Amino acid sequence: GALGLYVLIVLIAITMYMVTMTGPFLLQEDGITSQSTISFIISMTTVGSMMGAYLFGLINPKIGWRGSLALTWAVLGIGSIGFALVKDVGLLALFGWMTGLGAGLMQPLTQGAVLNAVPREAHARAIGLAVGCIFLGQFIHPMVMKPLRTAVGIQGAFVWVGIAALI
Repeated sequence: GALGLYVLIVLIAITMYMVTMTGPFLLQEDGITSQSTISFIISMTTVGSMMGAYLFGLINPKIGWRGSLALTWAVLGIGSIGFALVKDVGLLALFGWMTGLGAGLMQPLTQGAVLNAVPREAHARAIGLAVGCIFLGQFIHPMVMKPLRTAVGIQGAFVWVGIAALI
């Protein structure tokens, strides 16, 4: 039911915030210190999010809920791994864009599923909670990343989160 969807939203949100929250630290560690360059790379997640949200309406009818969920996890995973492994600004922007694409797909996908899982009279509360779960994932993200970064380094954290998303 809806509870499982809320957990899913939190897990996806933790993953989708890799580039926007942890990415600047990785970029600085990789020697990219120009604030304008970092801002450009990170802002590509917003462009990807807008595109993913728009494309959802075209993609979901063709591949269904499970296919859209698999695509969401795939672009988040590939984006996270790619972001960790490249140093080229253009490629970093591309992988940032990919994580944004996953974020944009996730929101209409999970919100539609939440609406389908609850009675009509509970829609407003259910969507409010779904949006709250996105923010909860954002809040939890640093708490998950700190021990992971300590264990495997910042680059390793991106790779492991990406692998988990792909699995």
